[in-house]
Amino acid sequence: MLFKTLRKKEFRNFVELLLANTEVIAPKQIGVNEKGKPIHHYLPVRKFEEIDLDYEITEYSAKSYFLPFRENLSSCHFEDD
Repeated sequence: MLFKTLRKKEFRNFVELLLANTEVIAPKQIGVNEKGKPIHHYLPVRKFEEIDLDYEITEYSAKSYFLPFRENLSSCHFEDD
């Protein structure tokens, strides 16, 4: 397997290229807890600046975004005749 290391500027360009055509999920600060530590979640971002690359830990794993706790598999609508 080949690995590629990107410099910070190259990484920014790469993410901006992805943002132009696809939905990007990244760690995003959503608030601050009672101790003053930032709270992060994996969420869709629209700009590179929304991504917090200095996060230590997210409140939930990325799995909680990609495999939600509850999901509608189907829905039906009935009309009276």
